[in-house]
Amino acid sequence: MENPRQLVHAAFYALKSRDYNGLASLCDPLSLASFKQEMVDEYCPALSTADDQHTHPPVELSEEEYAELVDVLDPVARMQSEFPTIRSLDQLISMDPIAVFATWMYASSAARFQDKTPRRPWEISSEWKPGEDQHRDSEPTYAIIGCVFASPDIAHVLYHNELSALESSPGGYGKWLSEALPVYRDFMNAMHHRGTPSLITCRRQSDGSWRLVARKDFMSAGTLGVTFISDENEP
Repeated sequence: MENPRQLVHAAFYALKSRDYNGLASLCDPLSLASFKQEMVDEYCPALSTADDQHTHPPVELSEEEYAELVDVLDPVARMQSEFPTIRSLDQLISMDPIAVFATWMYASSAARFQDKTPRRPWEISSEWKPGEDQHRDSEPTYAIIGCVFASPDIAHVLYHNELSALESSPGGYGKWLSEALPVYRDFMNAMHHRGTPSLITCRRQSDGSWRLVARKDFMSAGTLGVTFISDENEP
């Protein structure tokens, strides 16, 4: 892409279309390689000989607690929780960095909650049904606020949700606002019902084009949250 703004607009379109491979292809190859290595290091750790047992004294566990702990700490089990479509560490190691990032983006997206991927008992088990709520089947739409150049080769694009909280949820948010203390209402009005903006970092390539920087906080993908608002009088 010729400039960071144009690049981020393309990223928004890919995210809206749930084209995670296309989104990953917009990323800087060096950052993709670094991202993959971070995943490999996390799930294929080298055994440390510097562990001091006095620093971490043994804890008495029942057989059931021990089995559960082993399962949770197992690197393959942890990897499959974050990469549900990757079946082994060898598969992760052999994958192209673009495919690794695209797979991670999918696993961190709302789309994952619509599939039949098996989950652990403590993970959300309910499924989203497109007919229940028209907003649940779509990715948010973003708007660019501005672009700041940290150096000739690094740019940070600031963005936020195109719709404010009041615009996106006039019913639920409006009800909360009407019942909130005046200081909260005044503050949210002063903030135009918007939260903290986010940013995407871009890196200029050797040919002068720009690419996105892939990392674990990319567009808050690693911090997906699900909010459910209901009327207390509902059954």
